[in-house]
Amino acid sequence: MAQPHAEHFIQQQMEEINSQQNRLGKSHPDVANSMNVLALYFHHVIRNHQEALSFHTQAMDILKAQPVQTCDVEIAVTMVDIGNVYRATGKNEQAVSHFMAALRIFRENKVPETHPAVCGATQGVCLLQRTDELTRRL
Repeated sequence: MAQPHAEHFIQQQMEEINSQQNRLGKSHPDVANSMNVLALYFHHVIRNHQEALSFHTQAMDILKAQPVQTCDVEIAVTMVDIGNVYRATGKNEQAVSHFMAALRIFRENKVPETHPAVCGATQGVCLLQRTDELTRRL
């Protein structure tokens, strides 16, 4: 069970999502952004990876429904976040798949290698490759 301050944050974020959906429509990129914020909270603070994945996936669906290439970078950032959830739950193949897909999108959109999400995806792939190499040696 989440702590009272965590429950308060989750409730506030859900109210914000509902408000945005009413004002902007359920498929607006701002709704996806708020869902990603909540997903990150579930992943990093609450450590509820199932809820994190659920909100990231909903955000991804919204972003992918936007006109072509308008949200590519946001899609890639969300893929990195999903990859991190998969990595945390030991689903390494899915994690690498999401990291690599994100890196392709970043390259296509000429996002600098110094962008935090690019660094996160690159680091995620490297960590998982090292983990895989160590596992094979044992």
